[in-house]
Amino acid sequence: MKRLNTNGAAGVLVIVVAALLYLFTLDNGLRPNELTGGDLITHQYAQVEARPGNAPGYPLYTMGGWLWFRLGRALLWQALNPIQILSLYSTLWGLASLAILYLVLLDVTAEALPLTPSQRERELNASLPL
Repeated sequence: MKRLNTNGAAGVLVIVVAALLYLFTLDNGLRPNELTGGDLITHQYAQVEARPGNAPGYPLYTMGGWLWFRLGRALLWQALNPIQILSLYSTLWGLASLAILYLVLLDVTAEALPLTPSQRERELNASLPL
């Protein structure tokens, strides 16, 4: 049980560190008139306009981005500009992916990294009825 709590705390720490790294390296200097093309811009415009960005289109991501943009503009319009609102959508999905990767790695390495005998003894002793 202690290992699960430690792993959970470590997972939260990984997510928080990744989010802080993103925030500290975020380029807030872009203005909408400075964005003149590229794949990233195509997908962001597609989310704003609720249309497919290219042949595969990523329809669920695009429609989710459209909804996120509409809600973000209604709720965060004073704090964030439109570019930051759309970037935050991708950031949240990136952090969710990182969390899933962390959980998968915990599962894969569970038997490769066994508990030390002292931890195992403590867990067994804690689970025994008094």
